[in-house]
Amino acid sequence: MFTAYARIFWNIVLLRSAPQDVPASPVLCWLLLAGTYTVGFIMGAFIFEPLKNAAFNAFDLGLLLVFLYVVLQYKKYSNRFLQTTTTVCGVFIIFSLLQLPIYWLLVTGYLPEQDPLFSIAQLCLLMLLVYFIVVFGHVLRHALSTSMLAGTMLALGYLVADFFIIDLIFPRTS
Repeated sequence: MFTAYARIFWNIVLLRSAPQDVPASPVLCWLLLAGTYTVGFIMGAFIFEPLKNAAFNAFDLGLLLVFLYVVLQYKKYSNRFLQTTTTVCGVFIIFSLLQLPIYWLLVTGYLPEQDPLFSIAQLCLLMLLVYFIVVFGHVLRHALSTSMLAGTMLALGYLVADFFIIDLIFPRTS
């Protein structure tokens, strides 16, 4: 059962499948929301104190849910909220797991900035981010029945707005 779900999400990451291929299951959605929060908490542990990290991830996840609800409601596709949310969470988990080892190398100082691999690791993170935007755009394209360009621009706009809102509310301290 798990491998069937993993295959669906992996095919979405490869742009072969769409949110409508994900089961409309409230249980699966809740599990992936919890997984998204957990993976986000692990990633945030490198930056924030535990309590601030918990609040940060709850707020960030809430922002994502509000965004999905509003854009789906605006396009009169609110019935697609469950599958779209499930899909975005599944994709987020995959991308987070892909970037976690690289992120760990960069943030913990295990890989010094002077090391040539440091720049390669940063480039890998950037490529993962760009591809995540493409996949998020692909999901939004199908969820909103729009073009790939519109979905990708919406995904990029959301991520930029999310970054600035989060940075205002939860500034990073060095």
